[in-house]
Amino acid sequence: MRTVSGERSIARTRPATDAPANPGGRCKPVTQHEFPIASGLRRCRGWQFVPPAMLCPSILRVSHHEAGHAVLLEWVGLDVCEATAEPSKGLCTFKPPKIPDGHFGKDESGQLCATAAAVFHAGVIAELLCEGRSWKGPIFYPQQKDYQDADDMLCRSFGRHASGAHAFAQQVALHVLSARWDRVRQIADHLVENGRWSPHDSDRVGSV
Repeated sequence: MRTVSGERSIARTRPATDAPANPGGRCKPVTQHEFPIASGLRRCRGWQFVPPAMLCPSILRVSHHEAGHAVLLEWVGLDVCEATAEPSKGLCTFKPPKIPDGHFGKDESGQLCATAAAVFHAGVIAELLCEGRSWKGPIFYPQQKDYQDADDMLCRSFGRHASGAHAFAQQVALHVLSARWDRVRQIADHLVENGRWSPHDSDRVGSV
């Protein structure tokens, strides 16, 4: 069993200069994002940092964070076990695929690797969408396990902290989550109310 997310680095005070983009506590409508172009995989991009307000405790953001992971995992065809959310931490567990040795196939461009890395970036991207914030470039958050896991995956093809590869993975997450935002909201709403979600909960409410 594998996990994504974990305990978050929380700001001790909310900066007055960077108030939440959505103070009303409800997510804004999401615009559909296109799938990224592979030619940008090895492009050098300027790093962006997580807005300080997104580091403060929030059950709404953490719930969308874990829901983002769950929806991306569903998109790539992996079995999600469950997700949990608290104001300052969350977790999403899934069953890793069983792939025989020597059956990974060729990925000379690294595009498949960067697409798969979207699973790890999906959490922060879901938070960004929930807050109504624009993605302006690859988000750099190396202190968080999600980024570390994505970088471990990408370094095999691109080296450490490859901004173009991280940008591609995050744009894949933008594309998938914006197209499946109703599903993200459904899981997130359940997490806000119950603190725990599993695919069986969705089955009971007749979701897809």
